[in-house]
Amino acid sequence: MTLVMALDVSRSMLAQDVPPSRIEAAKDAAKAFIRELPPQVRVGIVSFAGSAQLAQQVTDQREDLLAAIDRFELQRGTATGSGLLLALSTLMPDAGIQLESALYGSSFGNYSAPGGARPLGSAAAAPSSKPPPVPVGSYTAGAIILLSDGRRTTGPDPMDAARQAADLGVRVHTVAFGTPEGFIPGMEAYSFYARVDEETLQAVAKATGGEFFRAQNAQDLANIYAKLSSRVAMETRDTEVSVLMGLAALLLVVSSLGLSMVWLRRG
Repeated sequence: MTLVMALDVSRSMLAQDVPPSRIEAAKDAAKAFIRELPPQVRVGIVSFAGSAQLAQQVTDQREDLLAAIDRFELQRGTATGSGLLLALSTLMPDAGIQLESALYGSSFGNYSAPGGARPLGSAAAAPSSKPPPVPVGSYTAGAIILLSDGRRTTGPDPMDAARQAADLGVRVHTVAFGTPEGFIPGMEAYSFYARVDEETLQAVAKATGGEFFRAQNAQDLANIYAKLSSRVAMETRDTEVSVLMGLAALLLVVSSLGLSMVWLRRG
């Protein structure tokens, strides 16, 4: 199984309603979650603020994942839809997701440099075929976990990204992190409340067949990750059992065919 974690690194994560701060509590919980996952589960990490970045490509190397989380840097803005789209593209790189046009507009890549050269990922590249929609939540080889503490301020609509995930059968589990009293005093000569957009996160989870969680403190977040870790372990075991049963059934069929051929030759 593969998980992609999309984590909010906007400046609202500086709020100290979750001590020592939202970002430090979120980093500690994410690292603990990764350590507890079954070793065969692969993980990728996406961070998002005003834009989205692939912090760590999918890997089973836990130390690389932990180091990626330690490298997080807070930025302005909250592009929740960008984070979700990049996570979806990371989970299913061959699904035909038009990432550049969704994030940067339909004209991205149309510029032709002298001599006819085009930038990487331009419209001149061969178009990817989009697979037909599948039942919601039917993709069992992976999922996305998206944590955010604020409201989208830029980038594509998270619900558009959620619909793409739903069409691919990918479940998106969402975590609303922080309290209604989240407050950042005196940052850049002004103060503001950092409120969580629970409604959108609930809608994203519902649209994709995922689960919505609310975490107002570090223990809440640890409990949520523990629940998700247990669920991933169970799903991984179920998948392995299904594969083994399939192999056993195939061996029985092959054995039956072999015995039939022996009896036919004797007859």
